[in-house]
Amino acid sequence: MERNGHLGAGRAMRRTLALASAGVALTAAALVGAAPAMANTTVTAWAHGDVKAGPGNGERTVSFVNPGFTYDAICWQYGDPVTIPGSSEQNSKWVKLQLNSGGEGWVPGAYLRGNDTGGVPNRC
Repeated sequence: MERNGHLGAGRAMRRTLALASAGVALTAAALVGAAPAMANTTVTAWAHGDVKAGPGNGERTVSFVNPGFTYDAICWQYGDPVTIPGSSEQNSKWVKLQLNSGGEGWVPGAYLRGNDTGGVPNRC
């Protein structure tokens, strides 16, 4: 009896180790396949503009940007079109900013220096 009981315990231990190894392998595979964290980009405003709670003109204003000041940008995405100040052209790309007061806000790319995303390469 003891001999069979001992073999049963051995099989149970091998099964436990096999399952644990499979779990470690799956976790490692998930980590290898995970996308790298996006680095923030510093952007500079060229015009005064509202920073909104979301990428839309009807969103609540949470802050603002001022010409010549730099801001920490996370990524960009499409939103409501905004007329570029001093032009009849429109830009519908919005940039997500890390607010100094905490949290995040969205500013139209039209208010930032550089290209239509203020030079932010990461799309949200």
